Amino acid sequence: MKKVLIKDIAKEMGLSRNTVAKALKNDSSVLEETRKRVVNTAYKMGYSKLSEDVMKYIEKEKESLGSKKSKSYAVVMGEASSDFWEGIIVGIQDEINRNHGSCVVYFIKEEDERNLMLPSNLTPAETEGIICLTVFSEAYTKKIMDLGIPMVFLDSPIRKLPYNYTHDIVMIEGKQSIYEITTDLINQGCKSLGFIGDITYCQSIYDRWLGFKEAMEGRNIKIDSKFCLTGYTKYHYYVRDELESKLDELDKVPDAFVCANDDIAIVVIQYYKKKGYRIPEDLAVTGFDNRKTGLIIEPHLTTVDPTKRRLGRRLVTQLLWRIQNPTMRNEIITVTTKVYYRESSRKYTP
Repeated sequence: MKKVLIKDIAKEMGLSRNTVAKALKNDSSVLEETRKRVVNTAYKMGYSKLSEDVMKYIEKEKESLGSKKSKSYAVVMGEASSDFWEGIIVGIQDEINRNHGSCVVYFIKEEDERNLMLPSNLTPAETEGIICLTVFSEAYTKKIMDLGIPMVFLDSPIRKLPYNYTHDIVMIEGKQSIYEITTDLINQGCKSLGFIGDITYCQSIYDRWLGFKEAMEGRNIKIDSKFCLTGYTKYHYYVRDELESKLDELDKVPDAFVCANDDIAIVVIQYYKKKGYRIPEDLAVTGFDNRKTGLIIEPHLTTVDPTKRRLGRRLVTQLLWRIQNPTMRNEIITVTTKVYYRESSRKYTP
């Protein structure tokens, strides 16, 4: 049998090697719930270097599970690792633990999605309910739903009329908050603004585009299509090379870019700073998600906070409600957000 290494555990969980190594050492800089997940995953994978203290913890957990039947819930998501997703997962685990359940996180590889391969123990016999955090392909989503297990989804594909409400959805509010950010930029004197985000990918990004569009139209500012990178891309502009190749095609720069998330915004800031542009004097940039990196980059990033742990807890409460009310009509719930204005969009100081 192949020896299990820290890098194998990290790949399985979608975490960095450094995070896994710290978690296995019980380093307090790693969130407690993350440490628990890493320890349990390492044990299940057969990692041979678990300390005596960790083994005692595992035995204690096994005894606790053996003494009472715990309901098991699943979180299904693509391979992603960031404080955004970690915050949501911690919120999910907190609420499930509060309801005396346990949680298993399944990271779906791209090839498994293409081949319609589900985790082997994602079955009605093993799983009380499922929270799906990724907008998978229609075929893979159907594959999960065909299991017949109660489900709730974070976000959805673009909802086109007539829309078939087949499952519960929790949405992050984006239209109002991006409308607010765009209006603020216009009020500061920005006359040319661009939007960056794959609006074909999911409803949440499309809603953010609508907020941008309505703010521009409301102030009678014509949207310049050359500044709006909104078409389909394989990685939705989340991969640096993909986004930078699109920015390379622009022969002019607008007064501001409103970005669909912080990852996009940070690449935009870094790209234009390398070219000698001053942020925000020459180009204002805003994001969405309130990632920790937004407070590391200079200047600090204007963004929208969905309150990630609260979002995770809300997903669980909806799932538990669905389990108790299987015949009720499906619901779409919107979780409100808050705009944080920082230096990246402060083109003019009042």
